Amino acid sequence: MADDAPAAITFGDADYFATISKSVEKFHSIYPTGKAYVYDWGLTEAQREELRSYGPTEVISWGWREMSRHYVLTLGEYLTGSPAWRWAESVPIAGGFLRERVAPYVQRERSEWYYCQKPYMIRDCVARGSGRKLIFLDGDAVIINELPILADDSVDIGVTLRPHEEIEAARERGDYHVLNAGVLIFNCSAEKVHAFTSEWIDRMHDCDLPLREQSSLSKLIQSIDPNIYQNFGNTGVLSVSGQNIRVKILDMREYNYNWIEDGWDRSKNRILHFKSGRHDEVGDLLSDL
Repeated sequence: MADDAPAAITFGDADYFATISKSVEKFHSIYPTGKAYVYDWGLTEAQREELRSYGPTEVISWGWREMSRHYVLTLGEYLTGSPAWRWAESVPIAGGFLRERVAPYVQRERSEWYYCQKPYMIRDCVARGSGRKLIFLDGDAVIINELPILADDSVDIGVTLRPHEEIEAARERGDYHVLNAGVLIFNCSAEKVHAFTSEWIDRMHDCDLPLREQSSLSKLIQSIDPNIYQNFGNTGVLSVSGQNIRVKILDMREYNYNWIEDGWDRSKNRILHFKSGRHDEVGDLLSDL
């Protein structure tokens, strides 16, 4: 590898282009010799070309066929993600029936299907052989500053922990919302990434909690130490498939900040996350970044 600049991976369709494009643009301004990988869930050709114009960027097709090949949990997930379903929704009478009577019952399955693509895309990206450290970002997350953790050779993987009051509020609702899987940092070898994502995938398939990609990741990291989530900055070693993987708990407020409405600080927040459907309402803010 010519330098130590990292790679970044993000993903999404045309609806997420505002945040995807800003994240790729900012990544290349922060790490000019880095490489971006964008997993294309339905971008236009003009959008693909714009992404490539920012710097070294590989756009990788990841449509329904790729998703189905990697992860199918239920028939509902498979069907509602298919081109046939989208066509049926466009038919006036049948489409109305599907959207109003059928779709609500399978929408959660379809969402879970999309979320569970994450470890597969990470593994695919690493297999492409860049040998770089890797920043994984949801399609609605935007990097705005350098990431010091990339210079910490004592850490293999960084995961972002929600504030404790948010975790407790979720627990009271009966939800297991601990880590947020919208940002992950990989400082390690391809072998360690493969071992980690393989274990994550296995647990994801066995998980019956909502947001199973996040819940299974949280359970996996907690298997290191039941108390690992007590404090930001905690570390531990995850041993899987013959690999000892050093994990560090990062503060979401620094590495995965999503309280945009409360204001943000360019000197403290390193990644902004416009989650919960806010990606299409951030035009003015993105123009200021």
